[in-house]
Amino acid sequence: MGNLCSSPQERDVLSTIKQQSSDSACTATSPIQSHASPKHKMSIFFSPQTPVEEEEKEEVFQPPEWMYVGRRFKKHHRSTFGFLSSPGRGFRLTHEKNFEWFKTPRVEGILQVEETRCQPDGVLSVSDIRGVNSGYSTSVFRKSGVPGKENCCFSIITEARTLDFEAESPSVCSDWVAALQNFLEVSLAVVKVLEDAEEKARTKEEERKAAYDKNKDKREKLRRARVSSIERGHRSPPPPPSV
Repeated sequence: MGNLCSSPQERDVLSTIKQQSSDSACTATSPIQSHASPKHKMSIFFSPQTPVEEEEKEEVFQPPEWMYVGRRFKKHHRSTFGFLSSPGRGFRLTHEKNFEWFKTPRVEGILQVEETRCQPDGVLSVSDIRGVNSGYSTSVFRKSGVPGKENCCFSIITEARTLDFEAESPSVCSDWVAALQNFLEVSLAVVKVLEDAEEKARTKEEERKAAYDKNKDKREKLRRARVSSIERGHRSPPPPPSV
């Protein structure tokens, strides 16, 4: 419980990521750095047909339990009345590796685990996240941000919108930014390994098909020769009767 990857195949893939981490392009570990992901959408779901080499099983990143419990943040947003902040949004990670947010959490401060049955007001897939930035990095914050609160604010960037949250303290903000960036980094790395494996399998299949097509004419000639030989045998006159 709480692991980013729960199946043996996912853990195998993560062991490959660890081997490649020294020269990986994803290095967003500081809570004050921006972590931008590629523009195209990606998913972390695994295909059973994806070939993955068997290596030592070791997990790279485990989301902390408090991400699943959730937190209540003040949400800054744009409305018909201008830029303003709302009383709060509950925000948490699910065990299906999506993020849920709630407009009216029943509990102040932290969402209790027992409240998992309540319906969320929105669901955010990790494949939709383009980056996680701290501070007043968006137009919403630059318009509505309260002076002196920048170190309590962070934004989750998606293709369609931004979620602009204000935490109750700088430490809570930095913890969530660091955890979200690590979560996004590992998710993208998993996708990269899967894409490489699928590309390798696709290349092998194309080579096999090309080799099959290359000898297609030769096989057809042999087939025709066998058919012709059989037909000539059927047309041969019967042997003369024995005297």
